[in-house]
Amino acid sequence: MISMTGYGIQEYQDEQLILSVELKSYNNRYLDITMNMPGMLNPLEEELRTLLKGTARRGKLELYIRFRRMEQDTRVRLDAGLLQGYLSALQDARRLSAEGDVAVAADRLQAADLLSIEGLFSVESSRDVEELRKPLFDAVTAALQQWHAARVREGAATRDNIRAQMQRIQAAYQTVAKRAPELEQRIREMLHERFTELMGDQIDLQRVYAETAALLVKYSVNEELARLGAHIEEFLRLADSGGSIGKRMDFLCQEMHREMNTIGSKSALLEISRSVIDMKDALENIREQARNIE
Repeated sequence: MISMTGYGIQEYQDEQLILSVELKSYNNRYLDITMNMPGMLNPLEEELRTLLKGTARRGKLELYIRFRRMEQDTRVRLDAGLLQGYLSALQDARRLSAEGDVAVAADRLQAADLLSIEGLFSVESSRDVEELRKPLFDAVTAALQQWHAARVREGAATRDNIRAQMQRIQAAYQTVAKRAPELEQRIREMLHERFTELMGDQIDLQRVYAETAALLVKYSVNEELARLGAHIEEFLRLADSGGSIGKRMDFLCQEMHREMNTIGSKSALLEISRSVIDMKDALENIREQARNIE
């Protein structure tokens, strides 16, 4: 059993580079991968995405990659053609302003104005992206190992909690199964008393038997108990298995809840009703935890 929640972080540093990789994951119905990294690493995005897909089946994964170059490793380049285009456009605007067509401020161009122009400056590294491949993937792999270990630890703790709640369900189930025959006897006695009140000594036993049989079919919980018992066994088996089991667990929780509701609606015995309430309470706790299982 593996949790969908996990965290891992790894850093790498050499004479020219400081690299940080952080991986987070949360519960989600499907696999959803988000990557936040510098643009120069875009050529490696698909490889990184494939690596992540090979380690998770469900969940929302967020990968953050940050790196800082040392001073000697960094070069800022000016797009002279783009700057010339802006300056030419500015001259045209001032000429039109002088002719009275439009109003343009006559302030001198400031450094802040240049920095605000998108794409005018680009930061280049003397280090090619392929040179970053090994340290980057080593760091990502190490972060993945930490992340997976965290998911396994949380999954083990979740399994223990689920087992404890399943013990509650099993105990309540045994109580219901033990008291179910009393429910049938209660129906027989109730019908016999009702017919005696209405008909006195002239009881039609055949009719009593027929009515009793009809009510037993309607209010018997034997079929529901059989199905619920099978679901409980399957759920316990699934909880001890590996792989991606979260969706199957959620489905079994829905099936168990349906049988519990039916048993509760049919019951006329207080002890059975209380046991059903206890089962449903434990099942709700299980469903909350199962939503975080891969």
